[in-house]
Order: sequence, then structure tokens, then C-alpha cells
Amino acid sequence: QYQNLYEFAPVGYCTIDETSTLLQLNLRTAQLLGSTRQQLLGRRLALRIDREERPRFAAFLSELWAAPGERRTYELALNRFDDTRFFAELEGVVSEADAATGEPAACRLVLHDSTARRRAADQLAASEARFRATFEQSRDGMLLLQDHHFVDINEAGVWMLRRTDRRQIVGRHILEFWPEHQPNGRRSLDVLTDCMDRARTQGWCRLEWARTDSVGLTLWDEMSFNPVVVQGKMLLHAA
Repeated sequence: QYQNLYEFAPVGYCTIDETSTLLQLNLRTAQLLGSTRQQLLGRRLALRIDREERPRFAAFLSELWAAPGERRTYELALNRFDDTRFFAELEGVVSEADAATGEPAACRLVLHDSTARRRAADQLAASEARFRATFEQSRDGMLLLQDHHFVDINEAGVWMLRRTDRRQIVGRHILEFWPEHQPNGRRSLDVLTDCMDRARTQGWCRLEWARTDSVGLTLWDEMSFNPVVVQGKMLLHAA
């Protein structure tokens, strides 16, 4: 029964020696590496590691062998026998030699296929990079808010608020730049909060509200809000 649990586990299990030679492996490990158990036994796992990752893999193994019994985790890229690339999270622990049974010291690894998660993370990073480029280069004022406070603002937005540097704005409450009340008597905070709430629940909201510039002229701003995720944080984007 335990042999079946090992053999048909949904994650890869393998045992290697200090040279990373495969001494034992289950079916999932063979599938991940794109070969058969017979072809893999006696071969070095390091040869399946992406070339750029091999020094880090060697360091990972050195840390494991230097501290028997301590578990360590590392994610890296590997190449199957058909040269397709995949990512795996390796969890390893070294067991010391057993004098009573004659079993030598060995390193046991668990391989979790993390390709889908890694690709999703890479796609998210690329999406955020595109958003950042659009944000910075736009001629329209753009800003990011969290709980009514500026998280970021582009150069066009800095100019529209009549400041010279974004550091004069980031971290401050948005209503430091708008009056307490709108011309119709409503509190600016209520007007803004209503629109922000609709943006969060409906995905978008447009707002027209007034502010007074440094010489006392009334300016009307039209702003649209939509929720965005930036570096894992839920923010409101306004333009």
C-alpha cells in the first residue's frame, strides 16, 4: 500500500546521492523529466537542470548536505529529455547514514510542478510592466489611490495639481488637493467615496468635481476610477 502511495503520488519523489545521481524515483518524477525510470536511474539530476540554474542548484544541494535533517525549498527551471522547459519547486532533506541497516546517507527530494504558477506570475509581471509604461508615458493625469491616499501619480498628474515633484503628493490624502465642499454643497469626501465604492463593485465610475487653483480659479476635473492590482495590492486607478 505504501509503495503504491509513493509510486503513484501526484508529485515527484526521488532519492539522490551527493553527486545528484538518481538512486530512486517514482512515476511522477519520470513523467516530469520526460523519460522512463530505467533511463533515469544512475543519471545525474543536475544534467536536467537548466544550465543557468546549475550553480544555484549545486549551492542548494551543498546546503542540504551540510545540514542533515533540515528541510530546504528552492524553485528552478529544468529541461525534459525532449528539451522542453518546465519549472519545479524542490523540497529536500538529507538523511544520515544508518550504521544498523547499512543504508548510506541520501538526499530525498519532492518535486512540485510549478510551471503554471510561474507562467501566471510572469504574465502578471509583464502586464504590470505594460501598465507602468502606459501610466508613466500618458499625457493624461493618472494616479493610484489606496484608502483615499496617493500611492503614485504620473508627471502629467503632478503638473495638473500644480506641483513640481511627485514626492510632494505621494502619501498625502487626496482631499488635501480638493476643497471640503463642492459647489452644490456636498462634501467632497462623500462625492469621492461614493464614486470609489461604485468603481470597486461595478468595475468603473466617472466623477466630475471642482477644485480651486492657487490663484482662486475654479477648475473642473473629470476623473474615471477603476480597480487594479499592482504588485499584489488592490488599488484604485484614476485618470
